Order: sequence, then structure tokens, then C-alpha cells
Amino acid sequence: MVTIQAERAAERERRLQTLSVTASSLWPKAFEGLVLAVKDSEDEAVTIHSRNRKRKQDDTDDTKESNFSTGSTAQPNFVSALPALPTSNSAESSAPSPKASKAAPKVPKAWPLRRLPEHPVTVRAGGGTGSGRTERAVSDAELSSLAPAHVIRKALPSQLAEELLKQLLQESKSAWQSSSWVIHGKTQTTPRTSAMYNLTDSDTPLQRPGEEESRATCVPSALLKEAAEHIHAAVKKHRPESTWSPNLAFGNRYDDGRACVGWHSDFLNSLGPRPIIVGLALGACRRFCLRRVVDSMVVTIPMPHNTVVIMWDDCQEEWDHSVPRQADSTIPKHSLAGLVRISLTFRMARLSAPGFTNGDLHCKPCVLKSKRGHYYLACSPVGTSSQCGFWEHCAWAQAEAERLRRAGGNANTSMDWSAA
Repeated sequence: MVTIQAERAAERERRLQTLSVTASSLWPKAFEGLVLAVKDSEDEAVTIHSRNRKRKQDDTDDTKESNFSTGSTAQPNFVSALPALPTSNSAESSAPSPKASKAAPKVPKAWPLRRLPEHPVTVRAGGGTGSGRTERAVSDAELSSLAPAHVIRKALPSQLAEELLKQLLQESKSAWQSSSWVIHGKTQTTPRTSAMYNLTDSDTPLQRPGEEESRATCVPSALLKEAAEHIHAAVKKHRPESTWSPNLAFGNRYDDGRACVGWHSDFLNSLGPRPIIVGLALGACRRFCLRRVVDSMVVTIPMPHNTVVIMWDDCQEEWDHSVPRQADSTIPKHSLAGLVRISLTFRMARLSAPGFTNGDLHCKPCVLKSKRGHYYLACSPVGTSSQCGFWEHCAWAQAEAERLRRAGGNANTSMDWSAA
């Protein structure tokens, strides 16, 4: 028994010598603390071992010695006893670190979001995934300084939002339809269903040939018209000088994370330059993204139930927007709708705007487009037809856009189009 204790003491000294050589060369200022920590750890191990021996009185001394010599008792953890590594051997390493400055807001990455963070909007600049790419989180209030958009949370009265969602969930199951189009001879179908609502009492069509995808036409309910009034009031609050009043609403139903809409800007044929378009999200929370054309800066806005985003100024001319695909596990569900998201976009169709159907100039409907501040008309192929190459500068749209820029406003102000 004495021999075993002597061997153990010798082993302890050898370990201490080995550690002392290593520690004195690497951490000279921490060496004293290292030795004390190891000794304390060894003493604690001896105490524990002694207690275990007393509990095993039915075993013989030889058995006890055999068990100890084979190392069945846990040895002290020398690594855990080591003090923290100093950052350097210089004098600065022992000096107290200065107080850290206020940290930048963290980018919300953990979806599904359990609750909306203080800085919910994500701004990604630089594009790609390289070292030049940067990402930061900003508040809703900061959004307007980064993009021609404004976010309003809890935009509608809670009861109205819930009742409208319940109604549209039922209506969209039967009345809304998927749209289709032809690319390179193949028919493509949208991964969502949609509908169009004429908010006026007139039967006059509010869309022109060649505009966007075809949609089922539905009659707006009293709830939808009431929501449109709240949307109108919200725009008026932030842009008192605007005469914008929604007379058209598009509905889109996203059943799950696979339902999406890619990067695009809305057609200007019926809306005119610099239009105001307001999106209302009901149901599940999805990401709504804006991408600046000139440098691909992307702004991502989480859109939980009863959230509104207002797009104005040159948002349709200089920015694209999308609702990207998401894994279902990353979508915060709504208590009533589950994964389903209902989107309503409110617009003001300007019926006084000139049409673009001169058959002598081109063979197909035209669309009004903008690139780098210049407005033009271009051929819009329908079905399996190909583009004829028609292109023409649009003088009236250019003049109206310049007028609105100078006034600091948007479309939907009184204007005699024939004078443009």
C-alpha cells in the first residue's frame, strides 16, 4: 500500500514538473496560479479516493490496491485547471480591456421569428457571398432612408384584419385561379393563386391589354372596401399632398413556402410613372424583399399578419421586389391561416392615361417600361408569339415623371394627359 502511494506521489511530481516547464515558457505570469490550481485539483482527487476506499470495506486490501493501480479511479483533469490563455506576452495583455462600444443591432437570422425584433429589416449590400458583402439590421423607421418604401405594423383594426383574412381564406379556395404564360414554347403556371378586385362601382376595365398576368375577377366585399379606406387614410397621413385613392386591388394566395413570386416590378400601363402601390399581408409571416437595380442592394422586410408596405417614388422604376421561397419550417404560422399567406396590393389605375394599341406601329400590345430614368414603350408578346422588336420613347410618361420629381411626389395627382 505504501509503495502505491509513493508511486502516485512520484507520478504527481513528474506531472507538475512537465506542466511547470510548459507553463513557465508559455504563460510566465499565470504560472503561479497554474501550480496552485493543479495542486488543488490533485488534493481534491486524493480526498475523493479516500472516501471511496472507506466505502468498499467488503473488498480486500489487495483488490483495492489493484483497482487503484489500474487507474479505475478518475484522475484529475489538468486541462480544466489551466487558467485562461493570455492574448499576448506583452504588458498590454494584463491590462484591463476598455469598455466595448455599443454593439450594432444583430441581423435576424433565426426563422421562424418568435417575435418581431427591434431591428427587423435586413439590408444586404455588395451582392454575392464574398468578402465585399455586408449585412446589417435596421429599424422600420430607418427603412425610408434606404429605399422608397414605408412599413406600417398593425395597419388595420385587429378585428377587421381577422375577419378579412377569414373571408379571403374561404374565397381564395374556389374563386382565385393560377395564372399561366408561355416561355420558349412551354406553358408555365404561377405557384400561387390570384384575383383582381375592382373597388369602384363601375364596370370599366381597369387593366389594359398586355399588363402582367391574367387574374380572376371578383366582386369586393364590404370588408375589403373598408380595408381599402384604411389604406387610403394611411397613405394620406404620410403624403398629404397626394390625391391617391385605390380603385384596384390584386390578391395573391401563398399556400406554403414553395409559393412565391420572383424579382419583378409592376407594369406601369394603367398606373403611370412613379405610382403608389400598397401591399397588405394577412396570415403567415413571409419575407418581402426589395432590390435596387443599379447595385443589387437587397432590403428584406418580415411581413407578419396585418402589416403594410407602401412603395412609392421610383420604387417600380429603379427597384424590383419579390416574395422568395422559404422552407415551411422557417415560416411563422398564423393561428387561423397556418402557413397560408394572403397578400392584397392596392393601386390607383389612371384611366385618363393614353392607351398603347396603335396597330400600324406594332403587332402586339405594348407595355410602359423605364430604364435609368427613361420611359419607353415595348412589345409585349402574348401566348406563344415572339417579340416583334418594337420600341419607342414615351414622351408623355417622361414629362409626367419629371413633373413629379420636381414636385417631390408620386403619380395619382391631377393631370391632363393630352397636354403632356
